[in-house]
Amino acid sequence: MFEEAGSRRYAMWLLPALINLVHAVQHGYDFAHMQMPFKHVSRHPAWLKLVAMRMILPRYEYVLYLDSDAFFRQPGTPQVVEKMILEGQLSRGKIMALTKEDVSYPDIANTGVLTLRNSEETLKMLHDWWYSIVQHKQYMMYKRAWSFEQAAFTWIVYPAYNESVSLLTLEDWNSPEGKHIRHIWSVLSEDEREQIFLDAAALSLRHLEESSHRTQAEPIAAAAELVDLVDEVLAHKLH
Repeated sequence: MFEEAGSRRYAMWLLPALINLVHAVQHGYDFAHMQMPFKHVSRHPAWLKLVAMRMILPRYEYVLYLDSDAFFRQPGTPQVVEKMILEGQLSRGKIMALTKEDVSYPDIANTGVLTLRNSEETLKMLHDWWYSIVQHKQYMMYKRAWSFEQAAFTWIVYPAYNESVSLLTLEDWNSPEGKHIRHIWSVLSEDEREQIFLDAAALSLRHLEESSHRTQAEPIAAAAELVDLVDEVLAHKLH
């Protein structure tokens, strides 16, 4: 999320976070919505995902990272994280699972959706990924040029770690119509993306309300984190 707080676009990017929080609550996952100032002015904010993953990973055995325009398909598929761990062979020695990139792009993988296994090798890979463009100065332009950290992964990190990384099917895990996770790429217009986010958020909340009634569970609005996020969206008058 690279927008100014208080803007309509900022509110738009809160909607996928809302969907992902609802899915996490429904399926028993911990959820972290990372927002922090990016002090490395020489790099594009897309590099911040490496900082976020390095901060979170030591606390868990596995971490699923989603870009701010990616969210769980609604109604949510049970055990999505477990399915990605299994398909990506993370319980059999691999350290990261992510998807191939769309064939129309030059990169080998799309880093918008990925799962990491907590290990010393994974932490080393994140370290190497961050410093990759410093140590390979021919790729220095990716500090601020598209496709940022994804290009660094393609040209530097993946060749070094390819035996430890699984590349999964884009259509299932990381595409606008993804089977498990939808990633609404920027090839769509801002209005189109906003409408997709709104529709998915409304569907997510509706299914959550229905499941709460079926199980006679406490209303999800009792979760303070969700209330705060909903209030923030409404405060920006995103209707």
